[in-house]
Amino acid sequence: MQNILKFVGIYKESLNLNTGKTRDNEDWNAMDIVIEETDVQYPQQITANIFGARQYADKVEKFLDYNAVGDELEVELRFSVAEGKNGMKFNKLQAWKIVNLTRKARAQQKIKETAVASKTMDKQMDAAAEGNIDDDLPF
Repeated sequence: MQNILKFVGIYKESLNLNTGKTRDNEDWNAMDIVIEETDVQYPQQITANIFGARQYADKVEKFLDYNAVGDELEVELRFSVAEGKNGMKFNKLQAWKIVNLTRKARAQQKIKETAVASKTMDKQMDAAAEGNIDDDLPF
């Protein structure tokens, strides 16, 4: 069973972009992102890690391409314990799934605008068609 937590907040900044090679000589990259919660009196921030390796080595690049500082994100977080080189243990938050709520809201607004424009055009076409009907029918 996995413990996954959803965290919604504003993407504030990126930290610690790292790249390298796995033992199998395949590319990997990792980056931490800072997210600040919204709609609360005392907003808290978290740092979540984005990691990509092998066929997902472009995961950080894709995140940076599709998300901008200031966007509202919904991030599913996985928790784990990692051990440092000195033997100390610490909590690690892995960004598992990221939904850009800002882009989603913009897309939904465009769909609504397109639907309204389509209905308006349909009405205009119907009105134009009604005006072009020849009423000189013999019956």
